Amino acid sequence: MKMSSHDCHKKVALIPIMIRVAHMLLLVSICSPADDHVNAFTFTTTTTTRIATTTTTLRSFPFAVSPLHKSCARTSTHPIVTTATATATTITTHLSATSDDNNNEQEGDEDEGAGEGKPGDPIKKARYYNILKLAKSIIVKPISTVAPQNIANLLTDATVNAVDLAKEEVATKVSNTYTTPTTPTQTSRIDATINLLQNQATIESDATVALDALTLAQTAAVDAFSTAEAQIIETEAILTQLKADLAVSRLEVMEAIGDAERAVEEAGGRARSMERAVLTNVLREDDAAQEEEEEEEEVTDLSNSDVCTKYQEASKIANLALTGLVSICIAGAKIIDLCQFGTAVIENQTGKLYNKKVNGMAIEKGVSFPVCISVNEVICNHSPLSSEELAPLKVGDVVKIDLGCHIDGYIAVAAHTLVVSESADSPPESVDPELANAAVAAYNAMLVAASAIRAGNKNNEVTEVVERVASNYGVNPIATVRMHQMKRFVIDGVKEVALKEPTPEDIDDGEEKVPECTFEQAEVYAIDVAMTTGDGKVRPADLRTTVFKRNVEANYRLKMKASRYVLSEVDKKFPTLPFTLRHFDDERTAKMGITECVSHGLLTPYPSLHEKAESKVVHFKCTVLLLPSGTSRVTGLPLPSYFKTDKEPDEATAAVLTEIADKAAKKAKKKASKKKKKKAT
Repeated sequence: MKMSSHDCHKKVALIPIMIRVAHMLLLVSICSPADDHVNAFTFTTTTTTRIATTTTTLRSFPFAVSPLHKSCARTSTHPIVTTATATATTITTHLSATSDDNNNEQEGDEDEGAGEGKPGDPIKKARYYNILKLAKSIIVKPISTVAPQNIANLLTDATVNAVDLAKEEVATKVSNTYTTPTTPTQTSRIDATINLLQNQATIESDATVALDALTLAQTAAVDAFSTAEAQIIETEAILTQLKADLAVSRLEVMEAIGDAERAVEEAGGRARSMERAVLTNVLREDDAAQEEEEEEEEVTDLSNSDVCTKYQEASKIANLALTGLVSICIAGAKIIDLCQFGTAVIENQTGKLYNKKVNGMAIEKGVSFPVCISVNEVICNHSPLSSEELAPLKVGDVVKIDLGCHIDGYIAVAAHTLVVSESADSPPESVDPELANAAVAAYNAMLVAASAIRAGNKNNEVTEVVERVASNYGVNPIATVRMHQMKRFVIDGVKEVALKEPTPEDIDDGEEKVPECTFEQAEVYAIDVAMTTGDGKVRPADLRTTVFKRNVEANYRLKMKASRYVLSEVDKKFPTLPFTLRHFDDERTAKMGITECVSHGLLTPYPSLHEKAESKVVHFKCTVLLLPSGTSRVTGLPLPSYFKTDKEPDEATAAVLTEIADKAAKKAKKKASKKKKKKAT
């Protein structure tokens, strides 16, 4: 705890009183005569022990030293302890000499009687005077080496010890003086003591000198405090000035920073202006280059004759694969073999075309929709894996074949329905009338819908045509099957055509109404029609879903290694078009990883759907091109001749069918004529 200057001055004011008391007590303690049983040497030893005790008290005192003496606090190196120890040693030496003189005086007294060496002897007085001065220095000398606030505490404890020792010694001396008969030697000692006490004036004079010295020390301490206070005030003033200077410097630094920031901002503004100018020039150049590129950009619709040719070539391969599959769909055929056969035909035929690289890159071509073989009540999208093969086909099974082919992303799709027979040369002898009726209805609906899709017409007009045909034949369209616009590498475009308008109940069940759209020239559409003798509502099948399509707009960091393998293979081989798990080299890993990809929306599944048991389901699909000359149907096979019905189409449908038949006849006649001319030449 810090001590104020006022407290220090109060304690220093007590120092003269305590020093005077200490002087008297030390004088009495040192000069008191010993009793009869203690000789002069014992007296000296007792006095020395007393001084040593006082020194020990000083040594053990918990000094609150000034900061300059912290390193020696509570140690023998403290200035007060060192001074006290040195003084005690000196007093011991003098007292020992005094003891020797006393012994000599004793012998002289015995031999010569009273004479030299009496207590009043000037030599002995001088010696005691020296002892007194040394005793005084025990208290006076430390004043110059220790902070004033610590001296008061030191003298207080030292005085208390001296008072206690003096009380004991005086009691002992008084007891010995009045109880023990005095001997000549004792009498001489008492006389010496009396003579010394009679010289009190001299002692007090010495004490006055000590008090003057203490006053000087007090004055020096006060001056020191005053000087310290002045230094503190001066230091505070300096600190205040430093703070002011620092504030000024800080303002200057802030101004400098502000100037620098403004300079940087101005430089940045100039740089940004230059950058904008450069960027403007670059953008202008890019715009010019882009305009040139747009002029030279490849046209990807049917207005480009190369695009039209690629669609026609893909359609031919799709029809070829479809025809081949129809010929081998006989009793005993395995579905997996049929799927692999159709895939092989498409890949082999597309491999023969467009093998020249364009801009250093090979033209993509191959399967645009996996070959699917759906049997009986299964409607579509069944493309089994090798490890999940179903029973072979048998006579009377209704088979729906669905496939697609593309060249350079230009897609042609087709679907066909047939009844399995014993062999390709022997068609079925009899077909279920309901099945035949549904097949005729679906096929005629496909033809009429293809004819209705022309530039300027709307999709709801096509829906009305399909519903009219289905109603006339007493069958139901499959509600979830949709016709789609197709573009390059896009098999299901934005524009759609529903097979029937959803009822309020269908909408409540989650079915969505197809937005209205208008057909335009140079567009391509997949005319997809599926009809059933059932209620037309699909149900999930127990068959594994194996057909999927990449959702190019979705991204997700997959956790499973198998899932990452699947997605990597899809991005490399099937980035936009549908595929089947059968196309993967590691089929087992593909089955493991596909689930996570689907759950996070990275892949869109094409599930195998079916109608209720005993329902007759048929499926036909063709591709139409909206050319300037009219709508051209480029894929699809003729309706099998064994599909016959007693029901006649309505007048509007019959008129369209007649028109389509006439065009087909003219086309066939023209084609035959060309062949005939070629043979003639």
